[in-house]
Amino acid sequence: DNAELMVWESVLSKQNGDDAAADAAFNEAQTALAETPVQAWIYLGNTRMRVGDIDGALLAAQEAQKIAPEEPQVSFLLGNIAETQGELSNA
Repeated sequence: DNAELMVWESVLSKQNGDDAAADAAFNEAQTALAETPVQAWIYLGNTRMRVGDIDGALLAAQEAQKIAPEEPQVSFLLGNIAETQGELSNA
């Protein structure tokens, strides 16, 4: 299965108020990406950014940073979030 689609399902389920479905879909994505766990959090952060959930994107990016602080995609995601929040000095 496509992990990125599972993350989209998670984000959209959360927006629709179905936390159980959101959690289940994200758990599936994490399982599918077990060899690169940071990727699930990066997908989640990017997807949340796309739907305007900046706070959620930041939480996902922070989780990704805990797993792989040197991962360039995490830095890029955090920079995009900072820019969106108007914190250009942190972008």
